Amino acid sequence: QIRIAAYDTSETPWLLEMVAGMIEEGESVEDVARREAIEEAGLIVKRTKPVLSFLASPGGTSERSSIMVGEVDATTASGIHGLADENEDIRVHVVSREQAYQWVEEGKIDNAASVIALQWLQLHHQALKNEWA
Repeated sequence: QIRIAAYDTSETPWLLEMVAGMIEEGESVEDVARREAIEEAGLIVKRTKPVLSFLASPGGTSERSSIMVGEVDATTASGIHGLADENEDIRVHVVSREQAYQWVEEGKIDNAASVIALQWLQLHHQALKNEWA
């Protein structure tokens, strides 16, 4: 997805990032995760698990971000998604965990929420796999 704010700060405004969204009135974090997975990737989330929440920059904002992990059938993921009224143009990428970890190492994935989510997955993948087996 292209992010205008990244235009002046990155080599490219096209970012690789996790599905994400803003909580709307009456929604839970899980509701947002499920809604955004459909809107941004065309995927139905089966199971979810809260991962963590964090303050991105507590000296400058009180915004708290939450990360969840969700189970999807990634074999159906492809194409361009997003809402026209939100000017979204989101291309779905399906890669292995190892490739995603490598992209974090290389700086190809460089937005905080995605880096944090992938580092959590790297640390907890086996426990999650056992839990959801």
